[in-house]
Amino acid sequence: MWKIVTGMAALILGSPGAALAAPGHDDPPLLPPTGYVGSWAENGPFPIVNLADNSRTELDGDGTGRYTSVLAPDESVVYLIGSGGTGQVEVYDPVAASITNTIPLGATDPPAIYAAVISPDGRWLYAADKNNSVIYKIDTLSPYDVTAYPVGSAWFGLALNRDGSRLYVSGADHKVYILNTSTGTQAGTSPLTFDDAVWDLTLSPDGSRVLAPVAASDRVYSINTSTDAVTAPITVPVSGSPTSTLYSPDGKWTFVTGQTGKVWRYSAGTLALEASLDTGYGDVYRAALNPNGTKLYLVSMATEQLIPIDLVGAVGQVLGVAEDPLPGASSATFDLAVGGVMAPAPPSITAAVLGTAGQATVAFTDGADGGYEIVDHTVSWTGGTQSCPSSPCAITGLTATSYTFTVHATNQAGDSIESAPVTASSTTTPAATAPDAPVITAATPGDGQVTLVFQDGKTNGAAITTRTAAWTAGGPAQTAACPPSPCVITGLTNGTGYTFTLRAANSAGTSPASAATAVVTPVKAATLPAAPTGLAGTPTATTITLSFGEPAGTITGYQASTDGGAHWAALAKDRVITGLTPSTEYRVSVRAVNAAGPGPAATAVTVRTGAPAMAAPTVVAGVSSLAVRWTKPAVTGVTGYTVTAKPGPATCTTTDPDDTDCVLGATAGTSYTVTVAVLGASVGASSASKAVTPTAPAVPGKLPGDAKATLTTTKGKITSAVRGQKLTLTGSGFAAYSTVRIAVYGKAKVLATVVTDAKGKLTRQVTLPNSLATAQKHSLLAAGVDASGRTRRLSMTFTVKR
Repeated sequence: MWKIVTGMAALILGSPGAALAAPGHDDPPLLPPTGYVGSWAENGPFPIVNLADNSRTELDGDGTGRYTSVLAPDESVVYLIGSGGTGQVEVYDPVAASITNTIPLGATDPPAIYAAVISPDGRWLYAADKNNSVIYKIDTLSPYDVTAYPVGSAWFGLALNRDGSRLYVSGADHKVYILNTSTGTQAGTSPLTFDDAVWDLTLSPDGSRVLAPVAASDRVYSINTSTDAVTAPITVPVSGSPTSTLYSPDGKWTFVTGQTGKVWRYSAGTLALEASLDTGYGDVYRAALNPNGTKLYLVSMATEQLIPIDLVGAVGQVLGVAEDPLPGASSATFDLAVGGVMAPAPPSITAAVLGTAGQATVAFTDGADGGYEIVDHTVSWTGGTQSCPSSPCAITGLTATSYTFTVHATNQAGDSIESAPVTASSTTTPAATAPDAPVITAATPGDGQVTLVFQDGKTNGAAITTRTAAWTAGGPAQTAACPPSPCVITGLTNGTGYTFTLRAANSAGTSPASAATAVVTPVKAATLPAAPTGLAGTPTATTITLSFGEPAGTITGYQASTDGGAHWAALAKDRVITGLTPSTEYRVSVRAVNAAGPGPAATAVTVRTGAPAMAAPTVVAGVSSLAVRWTKPAVTGVTGYTVTAKPGPATCTTTDPDDTDCVLGATAGTSYTVTVAVLGASVGASSASKAVTPTAPAVPGKLPGDAKATLTTTKGKITSAVRGQKLTLTGSGFAAYSTVRIAVYGKAKVLATVVTDAKGKLTRQVTLPNSLATAQKHSLLAAGVDASGRTRRLSMTFTVKR
């Protein structure tokens, strides 16, 4: 995968995970999309913007302008290139958020460096110095040797060809020079002459051409990298003043931005105009895209702002990135480089076909991957979802003649937004099948009869036409037709126990039988207790206390219902219904029970539980985990708390009333709410938190050094294996019910995703890929988090036998 990073250099091509000599991290963590903003202010701060939440930090001014910034291809470091004074390059560590090294350029005159680019392998950094008419070739290996290549003129554009052997340099003298990067001498037919100054140079993703915008003539020229032939395939509207060109991360589009704040989108292949936008902002010289290509950021020198543009909508909010004005300059913000990773761009559905027999095929293409490999897709429609590793996706079990489908993609950073919906219709009704089995929810005895309350199962494409009840008292079964619920079975013998089942039928066939009821014994009505009278309920946040008039006779107990009589449960002696949800209405009823069974129910009443005594907790979704924090209630007697995630089953319990935070394991990609219950005091549970969704654990490009060599199999550790071998892996120490990803190295490949058990243990069978090199060592990695939400990685190393 090629990673595209835009900035002053216009295009940086590199391979994530390449062995870079520059200082940094073997396995940098997943950083959010981040903008590094170049500045002309010689003593001003250097803004660094988190493009996920628009927060910003600053590096202190260093006495020189940091005109431009360039990311290493693996984004482990950022090079900040200074102008003024003697000039220098600062090596910035984005994880430590600090400058780790400084590279002096040794310029004769104070340099003016407006352009820089890095080689695909990250070894060589090139910077163009207008004042001294040189190109600095900087070895990113310490001690950072710097070589100065003389050039006729240097200005705002630099680009490297795919193999890094030829450097294109735009000059203030209206020329583009082409240098041999090994010798610094002219290559090919250099220099190329244009009708005015070239403001930017951008290599296409396929390496076939370099785009060169000329603001004065409203043209974007194309340089053929094989022949050095120059054409003018793009002419922007009059006074558009194009100053920057860039390609979308997926390579589909070319964007041209103008000094007057205009943006044009062209097909990357044909360079045909597709869309345009006028932002109304001026002095725009550079632009950049976020990692998945869903937003374009213009850098406005006049307003010292970034202007985010939603590429599927209108102009977004304006994001200020500098003090107004920056110290020492009234117009300073000039350049932007963007790094980091994010969820993928939404896929595009290319076809959705609804076939016969309840089948559909949905085909789609991926958008940009956001800087990390797309590992899954999910197709959604009303009534269902389905995971699809790749396109096309075959869907079964449909019953209607029309469906609207969307699809989203998933990488380690999360899920993309949904694609644009596509509707598939068919004039052919899918073939119907027999209905699903009904569900009997209640079987109430009467005098010589039993009343069955039930719910129909799915009709599966044809309406239910008949329902048949069957019952037995130990001998041959008897049957009777039933209407829709309820169904009264008469002619039964009082004092005899019966069990009942129910089937449904449509034009395609008959359903399986429902689950059998418990034994139900009809009795004479006179022997059952009468209904309670005067029912009332007194609520708290999570309970309802019932009061009612008791019927005459010997009563052995009471049953209560909170859904109007559909379901019943034994009522405690204190007549309190517990475990209810705060601020919720319940339809409450009660019935008496004697030796003959339950009698008729009291007239139901509607009772609403009170508001919770505790505020909702604050929950922050992490990697395979939820960090929960809450406020101690102002009551006495608190002995601790129980924290519960929904959906379950993750919980945690504290036994200290002042311990008001905990971490829950969680399944990545699942939306959770969390409640907190108080122990030892009569305080209702909190209301539910806002829904949050944890992310999946990162799988670094190389085996991380912090992995503990404790991953094993159910048959013990292995030291050798063969291609295609199935191994059942096991490991412990992870957060309970949390997502763990399993990968294999040499080259990182995700093999499986598993959710741990209640003790934080994983057990999962994987198959070793047939692509593993033989006679070499490989490693398996299980990546997740521990009970505190910290990264936990287990590994096992083995050799693949020939």
